[in-house]
Amino acid sequence: MSKTAKSTKLAKPVESVKLTKSAKSTAKTARSSVLAGISFAVLCTVFTSLGQFFQKKAAITITLSFLGIITNIYLILGFLFYAIGMILFLLSLRTVGLSTAHPILSLGFVWVALLSIWQLGEVLLPIQWLGIFSIIAGVVLIGRSAS
Repeated sequence: MSKTAKSTKLAKPVESVKLTKSAKSTAKTARSSVLAGISFAVLCTVFTSLGQFFQKKAAITITLSFLGIITNIYLILGFLFYAIGMILFLLSLRTVGLSTAHPILSLGFVWVALLSIWQLGEVLLPIQWLGIFSIIAGVVLIGRSAS
């Protein structure tokens, strides 16, 4: 057979590879781990948003003195919620990349806007609602691409 004829022969197709039980289990565990990381990031946004909400309440009620600052319950709650949010974000980073977890933090804008409407009587403009829906869509896309 000539050299040209050999080079034009088609290679045999590769048969599909069946995954073993342990490989399937590993893939399922990895998916669960990513889902847990994304969940921790979302919970982080809820807690940090509550922290911001309580900061706003503290700003309205605080007395600017040492005693007034350290005894303001809203300020204390704000710090507490921020600390819980930070711990949740650290847990998130153990299982997902920063490029996945950090954009999820933008959900904080959504929660703060909703809390501001519900608790502070603020009104959002249509363009702000469009921004909120854009954030939600972006987070969904990032979450789907990570899992």
